[in-house]
Amino acid sequence: MDGMILSEAEELGLKKRLRVSRILWGSMVAGELIFLVVAMSMRGQVEAVIHDRRAVLLLGMGAGAVGMGLLAAMGLRMMRARILGKVESFDMGCQTMFQMMVVGMALLEGASFFCVIQILLGQRVDVMLGLVVLALLGQLSYFPTREGWRRVWWESREGAERLKAEGSRFKEG
Repeated sequence: MDGMILSEAEELGLKKRLRVSRILWGSMVAGELIFLVVAMSMRGQVEAVIHDRRAVLLLGMGAGAVGMGLLAAMGLRMMRARILGKVESFDMGCQTMFQMMVVGMALLEGASFFCVIQILLGQRVDVMLGLVVLALLGQLSYFPTREGWRRVWWESREGAERLKAEGSRFKEG
């Protein structure tokens, strides 16, 4: 990718943002994994009497929450070029990518915690565990890397220029 050379200040800013992003990413995933271990170890000790209809409803809610979290995260990624195309500085682009990472991960984290609570209550542990793993895999895709953020930034810049050149409905500001 041509033009991927960053100034010294931009490289320093990227390094700082990546450090914070990795700490946040790690803490979000670690929190889920710790809660999952607790839920798996306590699931036989918690007695939950949930009738069949409610159990099916909770199963559907868990699957729906993970599915919606994954769809929303994919939607954010699809809108990324358009959003970043409006940002002028690399520093603001990094801030925007950080915000998108947090929102996408939070959507999946919430869905995962819902499923872990259902595991704690003893509801369809096999299915709920599969949904938790699916949500965690979605979160793994958000791991912030230097090259990944640089690539996304430059691709969004190229995409914005292409949209402007094609005379599409791309609007400034």
